[in-house]
Amino acid sequence: MQGENWSPNGEAMLRGEAMLRDEPFPLYGDGEQTRDFTFISDAVEANLLAVDGPPGGVFNVGGGSRVTVNQVIAMLEELVGRPARLKRQ
Repeated sequence: MQGENWSPNGEAMLRGEAMLRDEPFPLYGDGEQTRDFTFISDAVEANLLAVDGPPGGVFNVGGGSRVTVNQVIAMLEELVGRPARLKRQ
């Protein structure tokens, strides 16, 4: 989740801060796992709409803009201007 005042403990934020300090950070797996950075306001709206949904229903609240962890790292590398120092796990 993210929003206007999103948490500094978010995955992309922590990686970006490590890269700014030129510190290594862990990369679990091959980096092809995907993330969907959904805005908190969208999640709140989805929950409010779900109240009128069928009991026990399953709802996908993702924003529909999935990116791989590798893509996030590549974007951060471009912004910071140097390669990430990865500790592959």
